[in-house]
Amino acid sequence: MVFSSGVHPAENKISQTMETKSMPNPQQLIIPLLQHIGAPCEPTVKAGDEVKAWQKIADSNALISAPIHTPFPGKIKAIKKSTTPTGAVCEALVLEKTSDKKPSPKKKKYDSLEPKQLIEEIRNAGIVGMGGAGFPTHVKLSPPKDKEIDTLILNGAECEPYLTADHRLMLESPQEILEGIKIIEKILKPKKTLIAVENNKLDAIDMLRGLGAEVLGLKTLYPQGAEKTLIKTATGRTVPSGGLPMDVGVVVQNVATAKAIHDALAYGKPLVDRTVTVSGDAIEQPANLTIPFGTTYSQITDFLGFDGDYEKIISGGPMMGIAQPHLDIPIIKTTSGILFLGKQDEQEQKPCIRCAKCIEVCPQNLMPNVLYKLVDDVRTAETLNYNLLDCVECGCCAFTCPSKIDHVQYMKLGKKRARKLIQKQKEEKKDA
Repeated sequence: MVFSSGVHPAENKISQTMETKSMPNPQQLIIPLLQHIGAPCEPTVKAGDEVKAWQKIADSNALISAPIHTPFPGKIKAIKKSTTPTGAVCEALVLEKTSDKKPSPKKKKYDSLEPKQLIEEIRNAGIVGMGGAGFPTHVKLSPPKDKEIDTLILNGAECEPYLTADHRLMLESPQEILEGIKIIEKILKPKKTLIAVENNKLDAIDMLRGLGAEVLGLKTLYPQGAEKTLIKTATGRTVPSGGLPMDVGVVVQNVATAKAIHDALAYGKPLVDRTVTVSGDAIEQPANLTIPFGTTYSQITDFLGFDGDYEKIISGGPMMGIAQPHLDIPIIKTTSGILFLGKQDEQEQKPCIRCAKCIEVCPQNLMPNVLYKLVDDVRTAETLNYNLLDCVECGCCAFTCPSKIDHVQYMKLGKKRARKLIQKQKEEKKDA
């Protein structure tokens, strides 16, 4: 099925031919204890402790959570509050490097492990989804028994402008991705597996097909890589309002997550770093860098020798990314890109003219023109009648709006209010 809504922003994939480089370990990291959707971790170390490379330093008993590890040996200097790229404020561990010595991992045998053991290894490695909000992978790979998964989709679409980290990963580590897929297949036992890649990455498609993978070439159209959109395109199935992919027998994992699963099972490496695209129209040296979590934006710009004139810093892509207040923000498990943008052509918001362009491009078939007004009027209960919570915050509505209404801002605010209302209603029903 062809995905027909969405938009065509300028691709700006200016770093797609640049091979991935490893950034040297900074002298100090600020490691937030909330790097995923779910409960934040609690430190398992204290200030003054010496820690080894790949050592677990934070964990949680909550189901929806994932432990955090050290990328290199060091000393815990302090535990303090920090802001993450998502805007969340949480505790963070300040790690002072004492050595660059890394473990010398030997190839581990994991073929004999049962699915439950594989899931436990994935959980212990702290792996979360690396293509979106960071849902803990061990939970996603543990669907209820009544949810039979017949289709596994590996998301290599990378539809956001500028971002090229997944593209480079598919070119540079295809075997590791495919081995990670085999591990996921052993857990889920799907009848069909395919890798979905937008057709502006023909070299990656050819590479993976050459290794025997079934690859679905996707039309280059944003937000082709959004989970529910991808499922519709690849299978023709529609995830119901308020539902999950498992409700239609599908699990979607990012290609970078598959690579991380391979590294954890084959070498015992926890998720301590990731490839990040550093790009934008204001930076002279775009790059794809493998960076340890806890590295600040300022340390990255120092490494690149960039102190140029920029107007805005974005964590992620320009469509769904979040503007950052300063350069002292640390990267986390969900940081796919850092963009430095020049002066923006900001236009004043004008009244809605009811042109319905936002409705035409919405991949979730919502009515953003109605929803934003309901949110603005604080008519929270009514937003639920228009399926506000189905919004994936892709930004197509704001991108195409001739009145320059920032629909996404309204949607985020409305969803926050709606969840509070739902929780309140549950508590009142429970007390009744």
